[in-house]
Amino acid sequence: ALLSVFEGNPMASEHCAKGLHAKLLPRLAKLGEEGASRCTAADLRRALSASLVELDAELRERLPGLEGCGAAVALLAGPATLLLAVAGQCGATLCSADPVGSLGADAKKKTPSKHSWT
Repeated sequence: ALLSVFEGNPMASEHCAKGLHAKLLPRLAKLGEEGASRCTAADLRRALSASLVELDAELRERLPGLEGCGAAVALLAGPATLLLAVAGQCGATLCSADPVGSLGADAKKKTPSKHSWT
């Protein structure tokens, strides 16, 4: 699953929203050909990062002088791998289903989850 948010110049945001999958899917397919069992989170990070860099270069070439956009992209790759990429002036936070601990009767027994900003 892929979820992306683009913020900034509307033309740049539309270009990136329409083009991200076209840049990312061939890279993911190539990783799959090399063997899904050998594909690491670092490989997925490189594919996602390269796709965003390629989109940026393409945008600058097609529409020189146009103010770009920021991006926050989440890629869910299988049941145990979630990657988050942030570019430009976008921000995103990952947290668990219960980021601050339960407010129920046994809340004193639980400690808050540890999270960091990405």
